Amino acid sequence: MIAGSPDAEVAQSPPLRREIHAAGLFVGTILRHRYVLVRATLLVGFVYGLIGVSLPRQWTSQALVTPHARRGATALGGLAAQLGLGETQGSNQSPAFYVQLSTSDELLGRLAESEISLNLKGEAGNVSVAEALKIKGDGALRRADAIRRLKRIVSSSANPRTSVIAISVRSTNAEVSRQVAERLLRLLDEFNQVTRASQARQERIFTERRSGDAKRELSAAEENLRIFLDRNRQYTTSPMLVLENARLEREITRLVGIYTMLTSAFEQARIDEVRDTPVLAVLQPPRAPARPDPRGLLARTAFIMVVSFATTLTVIVLSEQYRKVESVEGDFWLGFRNLLREVGADLRRPWQLITGNRK
Repeated sequence: MIAGSPDAEVAQSPPLRREIHAAGLFVGTILRHRYVLVRATLLVGFVYGLIGVSLPRQWTSQALVTPHARRGATALGGLAAQLGLGETQGSNQSPAFYVQLSTSDELLGRLAESEISLNLKGEAGNVSVAEALKIKGDGALRRADAIRRLKRIVSSSANPRTSVIAISVRSTNAEVSRQVAERLLRLLDEFNQVTRASQARQERIFTERRSGDAKRELSAAEENLRIFLDRNRQYTTSPMLVLENARLEREITRLVGIYTMLTSAFEQARIDEVRDTPVLAVLQPPRAPARPDPRGLLARTAFIMVVSFATTLTVIVLSEQYRKVESVEGDFWLGFRNLLREVGADLRRPWQLITGNRK
């Protein structure tokens, strides 16, 4: 640093004066290059806004559903607990289950292959969801691309307090959004019905087998009581026989209760196995949106312009500092640039690093 120069005086001045000097230099840099800063910022904002306006509008269709509670699940769960099998949830799945299921690869793969009705070139026709989303290719690759696209346009969330599930589909076509959301709800309900029927079938087989065992145990207990009464017609005169009679009656009462619950559970499982009522109650069906989603283009463009202004200003400040240091230590920077050129030449001809020969 040259003695007597303004920078030297600032370096020896109090901290407040140095801060004021630095702020003045910063503001001076902005004012000197105001035309470059304004033009670069406006150009970036104009290009970004033009790109945003040229992109197709997005349309979102939303549906609200809630899972039905399964009747008879409580009784069957209490029976399973009494039999030492633990309580089962049955088909009463939590809302979080449906949120995860709606975006699973298996369900979205079925959704991509399912068909929806669209008006193509003035005529209504059925096309697959993958075709409606303009997914090209065929086979497994097309299915994988369709699943990735559906993961981006399908979203779901659940309110744990109200058990209400919101499913949204966002695409560039309002009718496609509505029909894809409808088809997704049908697939969710079909999955639940198949799962419920399969579980009910297993429960029917179990309760049928267990009720048969309980019936034989009840018949055996009743036969024991009959034999006891045949042999001891005047058992009331003996305290031991009275206790034995009470024990046999308690065993019959216990087995009657188990047999009755198993029979009820068996009948309920038979009903559930063929039940085709919807598992999800639709609170708000998906509708074609009347207006497209807001772009938010103004806020995003303003943010991009701020970033562009800061980036341009940073480049200008760094270039000025580079020129200032270069003017003070010109020989050093000249040698440094020459060294960078040699390194670039070595990278273009890597064998020179081994041979050491330069042409």
